[in-house]
Amino acid sequence: MARDEYAIGLDLGGTKILAGLVHSSGKMLGQTLLPTASQEGAEAVIDRVLAAIEGVLAAAQVERRSVRGVGIASAGVIGSAAAEVIFAGNLGWRNVPIGRLIADRFGLPVRLMNDANAAAVAEWMWG
Repeated sequence: MARDEYAIGLDLGGTKILAGLVHSSGKMLGQTLLPTASQEGAEAVIDRVLAAIEGVLAAAQVERRSVRGVGIASAGVIGSAAAEVIFAGNLGWRNVPIGRLIADRFGLPVRLMNDANAAAVAEWMWG
């Protein structure tokens, strides 16, 4: 990333949605925590995911055009190439194209990874 670029990381869990904004230097600039409330359905959860992204950008006063992309970690069977949750029992989801929905709204690239795999990669990269 260039000097004044940012990335958004998002943990999509069964009980919470946690979004964080990170500067290219690695400094965490802020985070937003919202309840998942998956019993309300995928559309409501996606709306909260979008609100969490907007909230973390607003809190840090960072413009969307400065964000390089969004990374999402979610439990379940993940189709990383299509950024799709194929099955997530904790959310009650089947075939939810979360990556496309976020990309359509924000115009940003989205990467989706199983949360356990994301934790392993983070441990390997940063310890």
